Amino acid sequence: ALTNSHFGNLLSRGLSEESIQRNGYRTIPEDLSFIEKCPDFLEMAVPLQKSLYAKGFKKSIYQIATGLIVADGLIKRGISLAGVPGFYKLGGKWIFNLSSGMLIPTRNMKGEIVGLQVRRDSSDLRYLTISSKGLPEGVTDHISRTHFPLANPDLRKCFSIMLTEGPLKADVACELSGGGTPYMALQGVNNRADLPMVFAAMKKQGIRRVVNTFDMDKIINPHVAAASRSLEKLISSHGLKSEIELWDEVGAKEMLDRLLSIAKERGVEVQLEVTDTVYMAASYAAQVLYRSGKAEDFFKEKK
Repeated sequence: ALTNSHFGNLLSRGLSEESIQRNGYRTIPEDLSFIEKCPDFLEMAVPLQKSLYAKGFKKSIYQIATGLIVADGLIKRGISLAGVPGFYKLGGKWIFNLSSGMLIPTRNMKGEIVGLQVRRDSSDLRYLTISSKGLPEGVTDHISRTHFPLANPDLRKCFSIMLTEGPLKADVACELSGGGTPYMALQGVNNRADLPMVFAAMKKQGIRRVVNTFDMDKIINPHVAAASRSLEKLISSHGLKSEIELWDEVGAKEMLDRLLSIAKERGVEVQLEVTDTVYMAASYAAQVLYRSGKAEDFFKEKK
């Protein structure tokens, strides 16, 4: 079940209680001590832990025992775990390679779960794809990194689709649009291996335009900017029209206000007559910068 903190986090992003339930988010807790109530699984985990240590994987008895329970529950429901990302087999037993945090399903166009991402509460790497890379009989390749929100309208009735980064962000954006605008998400700007197959399937559905709505660091981060331009070429090469969303005047105003606030906090006096023309200029400058391919030069000078 979701913890109260994770449930509150999702509500604060703009998701409704109904959509949180529908989308299937779950919590894997940091504290797995509840597993002490399952001594049989703890006993089973002891030799498996030693075997994993020998293979260079350090996992606690609690993690292994909990992973055994997850796998056992699914197998008893008649589900085969062979080839499923996040599961591995050791000592004849299937185990889920869990990672604590909030689980976010990755879904295909049919709404089927094809992967899991975990949002960790405290880590430099906040989002992590659940996998069993390097583990016995674990899936290491071809894990789906393309997500379609359950709230999407019927793609057969849509001309365009918005492309963003991160399944959770796509879920929230789709919710805030009222479900009338279709979204899809990559798990990272460079996770494009799925896209040729996905674009072909979308064309059959009737989609003709893909709109790049990645974060605005596509303007000032040269790596993201390069990935963004490369994506545009990929979209066009598959016979789809490529467009890009940049700051509108509202977004430009928000960024300018943030910069002025930072200046004030640091005791830097800024005299600026704020008019609509300023915001229009900021928006236009962002677009020119992106189109010119000069993001790298700007990035070096952005301080």
